[in-house]
Amino acid sequence: MEALRERLGALGAHPEYGRILRAITERSTPGEVADAARELTHRLAGEAPARSLFATVSVGAVVGWELSSGERAVLKWHAPGAALELLGSQYGIMDALARDGVPCPRRLAGPVAAGRGAAVLLSWLPAERVPLPRARRCRASARTLARVIEAIRALDVAPSLPPPRPETAPFPTPHAVVFDFEATTEGGEAIDAIGRWTAAELASDPGEEVVAHGDWTAHNVLMDEDARVRAIYDWDSVERMREPVAVGSAAVAFGLDGRSGGDFSPPDAASSLAFIDAYRAASGRLETPDERRATRIAALRTFAYLARCQHAIATARGHAPYPFVQAIEAYRRGVL
Repeated sequence: MEALRERLGALGAHPEYGRILRAITERSTPGEVADAARELTHRLAGEAPARSLFATVSVGAVVGWELSSGERAVLKWHAPGAALELLGSQYGIMDALARDGVPCPRRLAGPVAAGRGAAVLLSWLPAERVPLPRARRCRASARTLARVIEAIRALDVAPSLPPPRPETAPFPTPHAVVFDFEATTEGGEAIDAIGRWTAAELASDPGEEVVAHGDWTAHNVLMDEDARVRAIYDWDSVERMREPVAVGSAAVAFGLDGRSGGDFSPPDAASSLAFIDAYRAASGRLETPDERRATRIAALRTFAYLARCQHAIATARGHAPYPFVQAIEAYRRGVL
């Protein structure tokens, strides 16, 4: 537990991560957060955690455990506002895919209400983090996304999820409490203009509606050194959306690793276009000119959203512009 307290202390000292941790757990000190995570895991697992293995924070908090039985498990503590019924549907899709051989965790318990959020206990997948160049990751990631979308289509689970979100202009509500778009409009006008244009263009998206994983990043899609997918995490990101939006978003995100020491540099347009082409080749879909254009616009919108998040952080901290902000104009020219 001491190692967990130290790790949570380091996370809590981070300006954004600390705020997220406090919002989720309603605890103020690392020791209190560690005790709450241990008690919650004990309740869900039916046995006490013997030692912690890791802890991370992004939108929610994740703690890996070795239980007293020797089994390993992962506690995912979701952010405030997570709806239990929706989480149940999303994790139900994950369970079905796991039974079909997709490399994703099994649900051990939950979801249950926890603090201001909700929590679920998942099985541990023995997949190590292996950093790969995006060029090596691209084809395998695109082919796996095509496989997952097709497998979910066969499940016929769309009615269990909310309808696709409308393309709110310029951008939707930020995905984490640390990004305040309203207070950071100054200096972000060019990014917001791209957001409004892409929202309007995608309002009449011609693509078919699918159920897809909406956070198709390198830290959620783990590969080995041979670029074989070994584990796919973050299944609370499953949602209904238009296929060009799902693929365009993934074309930006597939190489991003938000973990400590990971690569979160912005992709160039050629990388995104290569991913889109690989998806089309694997799926045989998105072949019409309108679908292909919509996919590229969706990629630009995702890039612009990430730039807007970085602008919000840079403004709040008084920092110079972050990489996505600096690269957005070159990306726009290349992807369109």
